[in-house]
Amino acid sequence: MREAIASEFHDNRVLEIEFPEFKSRLSFLSDQRLTVQIVAVDNAGLADTVNYEAVWISDSILVLSWRERIGTTVVHVLDLA
Repeated sequence: MREAIASEFHDNRVLEIEFPEFKSRLSFLSDQRLTVQIVAVDNAGLADTVNYEAVWISDSILVLSWRERIGTTVVHVLDLA
């Protein structure tokens, strides 16, 4: 299992995640902060900058989580293979 946690998510790294209902962009500001922005759907333009936690659960699977300002906890399981 990978030892590195958030260090691979450095300044200027951007991930775009597309769901059936909307598309979001995650812009990593540091190894602890990111900005999540809705980029496509009725709520396009909404953004929040939050602290995040990233934990590798295998060599290519990452669990990424944060709590939004409105109190919602978001968890993504990402296969980065």
